Amino acid sequence: MDRYPDQMLARQAKFVGTLRIAGMPDRFYQQSIDDVEFREWLVEQVKEKLGLTYEETETQKEARELMGADFHGIPEVERFFGEMTDSQRKQAEVIPEKLMADIRAMSPEVRSKYILEYDTGISLLDVRAKARMGLFYKQDWYEGQEFAKRIEDARWRLIRKIPVDGSFSKSWSQQERLIDSQIDEIPSVRQVVYTMILHFLATGERLFEKVYVRTSDVDSNGRHVDVGYFDGDGLGVDDWYDSGPYGPLGVASARKS
Repeated sequence: MDRYPDQMLARQAKFVGTLRIAGMPDRFYQQSIDDVEFREWLVEQVKEKLGLTYEETETQKEARELMGADFHGIPEVERFFGEMTDSQRKQAEVIPEKLMADIRAMSPEVRSKYILEYDTGISLLDVRAKARMGLFYKQDWYEGQEFAKRIEDARWRLIRKIPVDGSFSKSWSQQERLIDSQIDEIPSVRQVVYTMILHFLATGERLFEKVYVRTSDVDSNGRHVDVGYFDGDGLGVDDWYDSGPYGPLGVASARKS
């Protein structure tokens, strides 16, 4: 006699029991059995309700302890930007030792100026599509720009969450000279935007709320692109003349890894 139907019913019963433990309403039970997509969504809701979270590696646990709310690993990324690929998840399990050494060497005051995150490399336009309504200022000028469509390699990044000290009211060349190229680099637009949106969704904190920061990207006019003024109307993506200083325009920075 084929035991598969009995095994399937047993699995369904176990699943329904889990829903009841989680306090899910009765109307979810039959739909969870009949609708595969709904069942997958519901599993994630149950996991969150029951506190069934990803088990972090020892290095990840150390990083989270050191960085506190400024650490965004696999759970945060998958919660807000969707499930990672197997290769991304495997890569994310290992934080580069250079980054960890930098973090360990920082004082708590310096460390509080950075965010450590796993960046899946999705484009600026994809970040915007995944963010909830109202987190981006209503703009369309950059939709056809190369920097907005570009995808980058997935990797861990240590991004400075405040502008580089002394970088306001300076031209691009003056701001560049403030960066120690042996240690730091100026991140791309998508890296900064990814950080701003992920950090806000995870913590509710708006980075660069009343300022702009220049990035390493240039638009089709040859001007370096800046991002910021992340207020209730959403974050803005703009540009400014490289030769012209602008009061609230600083420069972004990230540690090399």
